[in-house]
Amino acid sequence: MARDLDYRIRQISDRYRNPKNAPDAFESDMLQKFYANPYLKEEYAITTLQGEPMFRYLQPFRAEESCLQCHGDPNDAPDFIKKLFPQEKDQAYNYKIGEIIGAASVTIPMDKLYTQIYANLRNDVFYTGGIFLALITCLGLLTRVAITQPLGRLGGVIREIVRTGRFEQKIPRRGRDEIGTLIDGFNEMIDNLREKTEHLEESEQRFRLLTETARDGIVAFLSNGQIILFNRQAERMFGYSKREILGVSVERLLHEECPSIHTLTVEAYLEQNAEELMNRIHRIPGRRRDGTRFDLELSLSVAESDGHLFYTAILREKA
Repeated sequence: MARDLDYRIRQISDRYRNPKNAPDAFESDMLQKFYANPYLKEEYAITTLQGEPMFRYLQPFRAEESCLQCHGDPNDAPDFIKKLFPQEKDQAYNYKIGEIIGAASVTIPMDKLYTQIYANLRNDVFYTGGIFLALITCLGLLTRVAITQPLGRLGGVIREIVRTGRFEQKIPRRGRDEIGTLIDGFNEMIDNLREKTEHLEESEQRFRLLTETARDGIVAFLSNGQIILFNRQAERMFGYSKREILGVSVERLLHEECPSIHTLTVEAYLEQNAEELMNRIHRIPGRRRDGTRFDLELSLSVAESDGHLFYTAILREKA
């Protein structure tokens, strides 16, 4: 019967991540009703969609503990969620337990619905009413079976990934409906993330070994001067630990006698002098944590990532 009725089920939210989950005007009105009445369990009506009469049914979703792994505090979200949905651009963070996060929306063309009802119950009005009520009940059950339960399994797998940090567990494949497509996409993402994570871990291990065993100090910083890498030799040279210095401006490592420190910002100085700095080795006065001066040889290089410049300074202490 569901195939004959040609119904459509989808998940909607007015704080969507996927544009396909954006509510239409009717769904937006129903969401406002759910927000206004937290105890309202469902809403349905006969309306028009693209000029065609439709039966519309909505059942709200409320945030559970598992939802907050990806939709709660953005600082607590898994790294791959932060990467896919940066908090400064995403609207689907900061939900609270029990808060309505969206709804399951069912749409059935009325002509298909009437055809089915009239074909089976042409002359029995009371029986038709009973079948209609049974249909509503079945749609509620269908929503739970087709959407709520699979999404619950999805939330459980995400919790396990967050707990272990490993992308091993996947969800059994189901039908080809929208939830089935979501699960297939999730499983593909898990495979992709597992492979990328393994490669990244290997790459990070090699990079960490290279930088931490280097005889020279290595300091990497952004174009505004913010330090993003500080190796072990740099800790010995300047007296700062990584915890103290990461995120601080590189100006703190330059002695007051450095001629450019009081005249230009780091960003302005690099714009004017980066090419000269990278063409040869320079001698500059450094400043240790206790304020004492010492001489350094500086070799500077620059790289670009995601449209941002970052600089790497190789430093060697001179007697």
